[in-house]
Amino acid sequence: MISAQSPPPTWASEGWLSDEALSGGALLDLHIHDVDFILSVLGRPSGVLARAANGLNHVESTYLYDDVVCTAEGGWSMPGTFPFEMGYQVLGEKGLLEFSLAKDPALQFFPMDGEPVTPEFTPGTGYENELPYFMACVENGETPTRVTPQSARDSVAMIMAEAQSIETGVVVEL
Repeated sequence: MISAQSPPPTWASEGWLSDEALSGGALLDLHIHDVDFILSVLGRPSGVLARAANGLNHVESTYLYDDVVCTAEGGWSMPGTFPFEMGYQVLGEKGLLEFSLAKDPALQFFPMDGEPVTPEFTPGTGYENELPYFMACVENGETPTRVTPQSARDSVAMIMAEAQSIETGVVVEL
C-alpha cells in the first residue's frame, strides 16, 4: 500500500493546481509520484483498476500483478490543517517494511517474530534525494539511470490508464 495525502493546494498561484483542466488534478500532480515508485519497484502491471472521488482529487488504484497485491491511494481531499503525509507498506513472508513521513524513525521493519528494527538507510525522501543525484550526473557528464524521461513517460501512460479506468469503471488492460 502506497499513500500520499494532502490538503488542497490552495498555495498554488491563482489556484491553477485546483483546476483539473490545467493540472490534471491530484491524479496527475500528486498521485503520479506513487505510480512512478510502483513502476520502478515492481515494473509494469498487467492492468489497473482505479476509482476517484471529488473529481480527480482523491484516487485509489489497484495494480494487477501475478504474484503481488499493490494498491495506492492519494489526493488533496484532507482538511487544510492536515499535514502532508506520504508512505508505503510492504508486507512479505518475514514481516512488514513501513516508510512514513509522519513517523520517527521514518523507516521500520516489523518482523513476524521479534521486535521492530530500524534499518540503515539514507535519510530524506525520494524527492529530496533525486536532485543531488541528478546534479551529480550533470557534473560528471553521466546519463541518469533513475528517473529517466522514459520512466516519466511510463508514469504518465499509467496515469492515463487510471483516468480511463475511473471514467469507464472497469479494469484497463495494459
